[in-house]
Amino acid sequence: MTETPEIPQQPIELSHYRDTNTVDQEVDNIFINLNENSELDPKEVADTLNNAKDLSMNSFNGIITSLRLLRHVNSPERNNFSATTDALDRLTVLLLQDDQIDLAKSLISSSPHELTILTRSIEKNIPVQEQQNLTAKIAEIHNEKQTIFRETLSAQGVDTETQTSILTRAGDPDTALEISEVFWQTLPSFPHGIENYLYEATDVKKTAKRLLTIYRHGLIAYVDDTMLSRLETITSEQQAYLTTLKEAETVIPP
Repeated sequence: MTETPEIPQQPIELSHYRDTNTVDQEVDNIFINLNENSELDPKEVADTLNNAKDLSMNSFNGIITSLRLLRHVNSPERNNFSATTDALDRLTVLLLQDDQIDLAKSLISSSPHELTILTRSIEKNIPVQEQQNLTAKIAEIHNEKQTIFRETLSAQGVDTETQTSILTRAGDPDTALEISEVFWQTLPSFPHGIENYLYEATDVKKTAKRLLTIYRHGLIAYVDDTMLSRLETITSEQQAYLTTLKEAETVIPP
C-alpha cells in the first residue's frame, strides 16, 4: 500500500492579515487625525484604504466618498475648513507622488475647481523640481474624470447645463455617476426650481433617490429640506410620514 506523502503546511503570514475590526479602527484613526489636524502619513493611509478595499468594495467606496466630501471642493466656505481640507489636499498630492495613482484618483473630484486647489497644494508641499510633473499628472487625471462624467451623464440624456451645475455646485459631484437613468428621465417632470436641491446636494445620488421617492408619493411640489433629511432610507416610519403628508396635501399651501 502506497503511503500518501505529507503536504508541507505553508506558514500563515499574520503580519499581512487584517480583520474587519482592525481595518475599521485604522479607518477611524484617519478621521480622528483629520479632526485633530494631525498630519496623515500617505503610506499608512494607502495601506489602510487598500485593506478596506480588499475586505469590502462597498465599505471602501463609502470611505472614499466621505473623504471627498471632507475636501469641500465646491464650497464657497472652503477656507472655514482649512485644516482638514489642507490635510486631505496634501494627502492626495503625496499619494500621487508615491505612485498610488488609483487611490489619488479616487480622491480627486471632477469639479473644475480641483486644478486650482491641488496645484496650490503641490506648490506648498512638493519640492520645486517635482512640481511640474505632478501638476501634469493631476491635469491628466482631472481631464479624464471630467470626460467620463460628461460622457456618462450625456449617455443618460442629461443636458450640459445640468451637468455643469452639478460639477460646480454639488459637494461631491461624482456621486451623480451612480444615479439611475429612471431619475434623469423623471427630472423634467419636477416643478421648476426642484433641481436646485440636486445641485446643492452634499451627496447627489442620495438626494436624487429621495427626490424620486417624494415624486412617486405625489409630493414633489411640497419638497423641502426637512422632508429630504427625513428620507435617509425608506423605513416604515418614513413611509408613514409620507402617507401623512399625502393625506394632508389638500391643506398644504402651494
